[in-house]
Amino acid sequence: MSTYQELISQEVDPSQDVASRRMRSAKLVRLVLDHFGGNQSSLAREMGVAANSVSLWTRGTEPKAHHWAKMAHYAGLTPEQALAYIAGQPLQAPKDLDQILREISLMAHKDLAQVLRAVSDRYLFLSSL
Repeated sequence: MSTYQELISQEVDPSQDVASRRMRSAKLVRLVLDHFGGNQSSLAREMGVAANSVSLWTRGTEPKAHHWAKMAHYAGLTPEQALAYIAGQPLQAPKDLDQILREISLMAHKDLAQVLRAVSDRYLFLSSL
């Protein structure tokens, strides 16, 4: 099982159509920008980048994968969902929390250990943002 850090550090597939990937990337950045009332400077401050970087992102220059972790949070997505969207994959609806908890309650010990490691990785990463 990959750690959370490994998942978000994966870059999108460079062999896909660059124009389509840039268009989806820019659309997702604009979605995040809406969370900040369209204010590029506010988003830039929050991201720790220059305002010019945000401007470039809205026109299709792709942010680095580590920036997607923060931006995905503001869009209400996981970093994996954001990167999948940019790669041209459809967004998956989140699972019902009650269903997830039922599945966890029935897991074998070794599977539960993997889930706990993944949750720990994600918690540590998100608390570092």
